[in-house]
Amino acid sequence: MKKYYLTGKNKCKCGKIICDITKHCRVCHAKEQHRLNKFGKVPSGNRHWKWTNGRTLKNGYWLILSSNHPFKNARGYVYEHRLVMEKHLGRYLKKEEIIHHINGIKTDNRIENLYLTSLSDHPINRFKWKEILQKRIKNLEIQVIKLKRSIKK
Repeated sequence: MKKYYLTGKNKCKCGKIICDITKHCRVCHAKEQHRLNKFGKVPSGNRHWKWTNGRTLKNGYWLILSSNHPFKNARGYVYEHRLVMEKHLGRYLKKEEIIHHINGIKTDNRIENLYLTSLSDHPINRFKWKEILQKRIKNLEIQVIKLKRSIKK
């Protein structure tokens, strides 16, 4: 296993120490990480080189930057599945309301995959979810039959 030696003999333009073995700066070998704006500060928001359009992934869920939302977190982000359900209902969700992903895929935020429930009715009870999934499967089977009929015509 290679060891990286940082003796401090050579310094990069950014002021960081260059590794003696690899002969490059371990910090700014990527695309100009230390570029400052005209005020001498690192750019923020959509001017930052790592800006992801206000969307980030945390614990498997998508978070959307929404600084005006009443239930935003400390960084100003709200879970995308909550925003999708709020848009569908036309109102803000209450704190005790929970959004459940029917197929179990946390990043699948289509309205067909989201189910609004409360903490007391959360699908810990497997029988309730069995009924919901069986209804969904029946609807999908009906759609498949209709598609097959339309293809035969």
